[in-house]
Amino acid sequence: MALIAALTLIGCYAYHPISASTASAGTVVRVDLSDAGSLSVAPAIGPYATVIEGVIRDVNPTGLTIGLRRVSRRFLDESIWNGETIVLTRADIRDLNERVLSRGRTATVASVFSAGGIAILYAVIYASAHVSGTSGRLPPPPP
Repeated sequence: MALIAALTLIGCYAYHPISASTASAGTVVRVDLSDAGSLSVAPAIGPYATVIEGVIRDVNPTGLTIGLRRVSRRFLDESIWNGETIVLTRADIRDLNERVLSRGRTATVASVFSAGGIAILYAVIYASAHVSGTSGRLPPPPP
């Protein structure tokens, strides 16, 4: 269980294009807003929004309801959100991308962290043996 939690924290993600018609509730997405979309969401989330990230809460024929995680704005920094919902029409969406775990990159990062952890452990054992004045080996059994 700890390994799964660690991989989730260090996991590398990629975004892959999907269509609004194939999107499903619970999917983590990044939405590039159209110019019209940026204008239509401004009353709810503020001006100059260009990209929103979040979790799809509902899909219907006219658009998507998204629980916001992050909003990127033109001329400004990103802002973090706590799942507040916003409704987007299909005309508001320029591009829709699904967040997917990249197994190859995650395996590489996990390997690097594992190797680093082993190297640190070895260095601590080696250093403690030198500080204590022992070789780091168990003493021979008594005769």
